[in-house]
Amino acid sequence: YEISACLVGSEMCIRDRRYQRRVRGANRVQVKMTQNTPDELISVAREIMKETGHGFFISYESGYAADARLIVPFLSEEDLTIRFYTNNTTRKVKQVSSQPLSLMTFAQMSKAEYVVLHGKSRLNNDDELKKKIYLKASDPYFTNGWQSKELVIIEFVPERIEIVSGVRNISDPLTWKPTKIHLVEGKWELDNGK
Repeated sequence: YEISACLVGSEMCIRDRRYQRRVRGANRVQVKMTQNTPDELISVAREIMKETGHGFFISYESGYAADARLIVPFLSEEDLTIRFYTNNTTRKVKQVSSQPLSLMTFAQMSKAEYVVLHGKSRLNNDDELKKKIYLKASDPYFTNGWQSKELVIIEFVPERIEIVSGVRNISDPLTWKPTKIHLVEGKWELDNGK
């Protein structure tokens, strides 16, 4: 039984030769997708983000391609704000300062599921927040720990979320079309057809 996971562009696919033969045959497999509420989808997105333990932050600079980098996220319990810290001299800080539109993505390859969040980022220099999320493992990079002058927090606030998870029957396992939700006047709604 051969199953392998791969990333193709920004889409995740599963290659299972037996499954592909079965689907292509006359007896197409019918999979019923679960109709979830926005709150249930947010809960699933949180689970996927927590289970991965890391994600990719993607930012832009005018006239250049997008830049992606692996980050360790700190998920807010109150809302979906995602925070991480970095050195204030990095390219991502410059990019967030000039272009707040950004993306975050979290992939769980073992379960063939992922979350893509579209939103805006901003810089935060709050000392209490730095102290709260700072990890001792970062000491080699920040000589004064959370009090280092070069340490800055990037806060990402999502406005649209895409979820793919065949395991949870949230997306179509044949087309990998994501289930989407977006913010409308402060409330999460299903994104039908967009």
